[in-house]
Amino acid sequence: MKKTVAILLSLIMCVCVFASCGDSDEHQHFETRTANFYGNMAKDSFWFKMSFTNNGETYTFTQATNGKNVTTIEDHDGTDRDTYQLLEGNKLHILNVSKKTYDTIVNGKGQNFLFADYNASMFNNPKKTDNEEFEGKTYYCETFSTSSYTDGAISGENKYYFDGNKLVAIEIIDGGDLLMVMRMKEYSNKIPSDVYVELPESFKGETLQVENEIDYNEYWGDLTP
Repeated sequence: MKKTVAILLSLIMCVCVFASCGDSDEHQHFETRTANFYGNMAKDSFWFKMSFTNNGETYTFTQATNGKNVTTIEDHDGTDRDTYQLLEGNKLHILNVSKKTYDTIVNGKGQNFLFADYNASMFNNPKKTDNEEFEGKTYYCETFSTSSYTDGAISGENKYYFDGNKLVAIEIIDGGDLLMVMRMKEYSNKIPSDVYVELPESFKGETLQVENEIDYNEYWGDLTP
């Protein structure tokens, strides 16, 4: 699991500290465009493609889920860091689409679905709403306070930019610094056929690796002085 995405997950999730309790999305009114985005997301059939910027690097990040499996595709402009991974329970499949093969790591550390733990009720009470500029254009923006502290003290904000009701981008800001930018290229409850959320029957499995987590205290004994 790449460190950049792990950091992204921890920061984007911190908005939940300020979530209000509410009914399920099926029975509630969406108070904001951000709530509408999450409320209309089918958690058993959804995909998105974004341009993700972190630490000065920008690459394409794509995910899809069928409610059981999660596919994550990273495109670093054709470099050896490009990945196409399918997380199926405790199995991480690494696909080579051009060769129609895959390797499997049992207990591999795969990427969970980025928006899995969100629901509309978390986004009914923004810090502010306004028209704001994003990369040279003006969009409707909803800002939500966030915290990266265990005590819940506010440390930053997540900004959601919309063109009408369509989500354009998310900015992750903490301590006054812009940490990450996610520009949504496409998203839909209909997953494209070339984004695999199940292993294709035509693909051939090549290597199988099993990773075991070791409890070093148990292995070496209690080394506490």
